[in-house]
Amino acid sequence: MLARPIAYSSLALAIGFSIYRTIFMVKRIGTIEAEKKSLSKYFSPEIVEEITKNPEVLNQGKRQEVTILFQDIRNFTKMSEKMNPDELADFLNEFRARMTNVVFANGGTLDKYIGDAIMATFGTPNVTPNDTVNAINTGLQMLSSLKEWNLIRKNQGKEEIRIGIGLHCGEVFTGSIGFSGRMEYTVIGDAVNTASRIESLCKQFQAEFLISDEVYQKVKQTIQVEKLLPVEVKGKEKPLQIYKVTI
Repeated sequence: MLARPIAYSSLALAIGFSIYRTIFMVKRIGTIEAEKKSLSKYFSPEIVEEITKNPEVLNQGKRQEVTILFQDIRNFTKMSEKMNPDELADFLNEFRARMTNVVFANGGTLDKYIGDAIMATFGTPNVTPNDTVNAINTGLQMLSSLKEWNLIRKNQGKEEIRIGIGLHCGEVFTGSIGFSGRMEYTVIGDAVNTASRIESLCKQFQAEFLISDEVYQKVKQTIQVEKLLPVEVKGKEKPLQIYKVTI
């Protein structure tokens, strides 16, 4: 008689454990999917899969060589003054979507939006042999995507958009920085500042796409450029040698 209650108890425990395990797995899958959705805002699908399998890769601060891209809209302040809030939001959303999709298509990482500017990195979280080439392709494809969008805007009677792109590569610190509850994965170093300075030189040289000598030496067999005169920039002891990418 005692055997039957024991058997029932064992069966109940087994069923209970099975239900618990199922609930745990469903919650775990839900958590992973939520993490993927969050990560997909900054990383390409391939990198999201990699991070999901090894999330510690974002927390491991390290120094590594990265290629940094800065992109900015020319005369944005003047343009934005002509738009109402809804128009401005729609404009920025579409512009960012187009440009960010190009970054992801080339294995890049969206570091951040800075007003109308975009900062992206190639070689984060892990370095690959094609990072600088991927960054070059991103810049070229951004300009191609913008050209297509400008045709659409022209047919709608809207103003043409012009951008400037600057590329530089160098050693930086990469990792999650911040405090509890507000962490940000980013890159820090002189190379970041230099990339930003190069992008700002697009105005001075009336160029769409400028790269540093460090970038040029890595990709000179694959692109056509115009060598510009060395230029002094803030924070640099020696003048920068830059090149205008021929579109």
